[in-house]
Amino acid sequence: KFKRSDIADVLRRLERHYNVDFLCDETVNGLSITGNMDISGDCENALENLSIVSGISYRKEKDGVYAITMERR
Repeated sequence: KFKRSDIADVLRRLERHYNVDFLCDETVNGLSITGNMDISGDCENALENLSIVSGISYRKEKDGVYAITMERR
């Protein structure tokens, strides 16, 4: 459960839970999120749900690191 949580804090929690690494660019700095998040599925499912509510986009790099950016609208 998140209440006005910084997106960086949310992603750090997901990194620990899924044992993955995220590389965020500066476009996500200062973004906050409020709500409940189901993390019972896999990492990509959690990221997809996060992208829907927050507007971030992600891609998995060759080295397994997920690159996180803000979607252009």
